[in-house]
Amino acid sequence: MYSREEEMCPDVREWLEDRLRRVMKDADVRVYVTSRTTVADLIERERLTRYFGDIYRTYDIMVDIVGIITRNNKGELAFVECDRFASSRI
Repeated sequence: MYSREEEMCPDVREWLEDRLRRVMKDADVRVYVTSRTTVADLIERERLTRYFGDIYRTYDIMVDIVGIITRNNKGELAFVECDRFASSRI
């Protein structure tokens, strides 16, 4: 069991990456722990803006885990917000 949300993040990141890679076999998948940065900053820092156009700037949100899926010169996002209380119900 996790005592803090931060402890969940590495396991959840690994789970999401595995899941996305299995489902999106023809795509490039990258998954990040992003609880301390905005999605827009992540996209810019990783030089992935070309997949999102100017709309990436609207992702001025903070989410615990972000999956970035790129294929056919387009980008998609997957978000997971960790909640330590939810883990006790699973």
